[in-house]
Amino acid sequence: MSTPLRRSLTSKKRRTTTTGMNFAPIVEALSAYVTADQNAAKQIADRSIAACENADVEEIVSVIHEKAPSIMRDRSIKNPLGLLIHAVPKCFEGTGILQLRRHWAAEKERDASQEMERERQHREFIDLVRRERCQCEVTLADPASTQKQKASAEKQLSELMRYE
Repeated sequence: MSTPLRRSLTSKKRRTTTTGMNFAPIVEALSAYVTADQNAAKQIADRSIAACENADVEEIVSVIHEKAPSIMRDRSIKNPLGLLIHAVPKCFEGTGILQLRRHWAAEKERDASQEMERERQHREFIDLVRRERCQCEVTLADPASTQKQKASAEKQLSELMRYE
């Protein structure tokens, strides 16, 4: 007799195939380092998903880009594609993928933080340029300003216009 809990537990099929998966990004990643085809990409994807059922194409591509440069630098490796077909799925075994996911999340957070800092610095710079421009315009409009001050303000104003 099948209980609702048993049906629930057994109805969740484990993803173990790459049917319908788009291999193009994997082929493209591999092709940046070695001559590769859809078959090589499928082997890597199949083995990666067998090791970690929720592995996705983006993660597989990231692992390829992390592994391939060191493999390609080692001139003693005769079959770099074969080694990638073996090494990439290994990263999805056990806690390896969890460590990589934490690493990628930290990288993403760091990149976002750096981008926010760049945006803040850019806003500060634009604010400074606008304040300087206003100051130049005040100098140019002030009848008490000397010709030398006005010439300096005009020169500075023309330089500031490059930044807006």
